[in-house]
Amino acid sequence: MKIGLYPEDMLLEYLENRLNGQFHTKIKYHNYLQKLPDAIEFSEEFALKWKSLVEAAVKRLIADTFALRPFLFEVDGYTKRFCSADHQFWNHLNFTFSHRGAERLYEEMRSEVTSDEPLYPVTLPADALLISLCKNNFSLYSFAWFDKNNASWIIQALFVAWQKVRIDNIPWQYLFDNPARTELPLRDYLIERAADYLAGCNAHFAKIVSGGNGTRHIRAAESLELTFESSPKNTLELFSHVEKFIKSAQNAIAWWSSEGTVANDDERFIAGAARTFGFETELAEFRALTNEYMENQGMEEQIYESILRNQTSD
Repeated sequence: MKIGLYPEDMLLEYLENRLNGQFHTKIKYHNYLQKLPDAIEFSEEFALKWKSLVEAAVKRLIADTFALRPFLFEVDGYTKRFCSADHQFWNHLNFTFSHRGAERLYEEMRSEVTSDEPLYPVTLPADALLISLCKNNFSLYSFAWFDKNNASWIIQALFVAWQKVRIDNIPWQYLFDNPARTELPLRDYLIERAADYLAGCNAHFAKIVSGGNGTRHIRAAESLELTFESSPKNTLELFSHVEKFIKSAQNAIAWWSSEGTVANDDERFIAGAARTFGFETELAEFRALTNEYMENQGMEEQIYESILRNQTSD
């Protein structure tokens, strides 16, 4: 019996499964992947179907991720807030999808029979977002790569929302370290995520300081919860990493509120964001935890030295 294999149809089926969250569902003719050509030329009809599926999925991702959260935009020299329910919000978005995204996902679809790594870097930022969504993995691309490839603020914001972090490794700290390259809508969102990050750190350190019996305030994140991966570093090293992050965030906020302003009035929105989103509150909490930990460490050293003296005298 002969079976007609249509690579474009197989790829569209693969795409639809992934966009619907079916990451382990096999396509209809999965057993014949090795029969497909290494590369294909896409038809115009395929391109239209691809574009329709991709654009709808990305719009859904944006709406699901940010809901009605308003973002800052510069309009006629002044700062305005728009959310995904406003048409002005979508007017400020810019997505450029290319055939490269389809090529990379075609390589991904066939990778289990070819054992070849898809050429992930050979793509556009919007394609990178699609690939990450289809793989349910937002760690494939760095913010340095997005910067080099002129990714729009909304693409970077989605990666800020979905990337996993460690206390000693926050990929989007790159944006604080390079404040001049960070667009206005992304700035106050970064401040919000910085508050989320500090809240997560404080919850972690509170358990260490109090032995798990602490009752300290834990901020309820307005956006997605940050997922903290484990770190091999000791507590003092982690405190040091958080301090470096805080300094980077504070420097960026100061620059955005002064010579880095975009509109005539955005500095007051940026300066106020640190209070509104709880960054200052979490920072004060972190300082208190740091002091308490260091005081406890001092007490432990004193007790240890006392034990040693008693053993020596005996």
